[in-house]
Amino acid sequence: MDDKMIIEMYFARDERALEETKLKYGRLLLSVASGILADGYDVEECESDTYLRAWGSIPPNNPEYLSAYLARITRNLALNRLRSNKRREANEMKNDFLNQVRQAKEQAYREGV
Repeated sequence: MDDKMIIEMYFARDERALEETKLKYGRLLLSVASGILADGYDVEECESDTYLRAWGSIPPNNPEYLSAYLARITRNLALNRLRSNKRREANEMKNDFLNQVRQAKEQAYREGV
């Protein structure tokens, strides 16, 4: 199915637009997300979230190039997820360090140092 027909289905709020989008662009979107994210679950979530974002943004947007529009959504979602994962990992490392310091203090206190 061509992009114009898929976009018309979005404008008509026909849920088959999501199926057609996945059939036509699913591999592209997975490729974009996997180029940014290492975790397969995160990659699949970005693909799924792309369809939801497209559903929520077409209309009012009427993309001239659907593949580029979808790829940009996927890229942005993947970058956001990557940043979120890095923040979470940094917080976990900080918490681990603080726990180690607390344990060392408690041990020193018990030993009377």
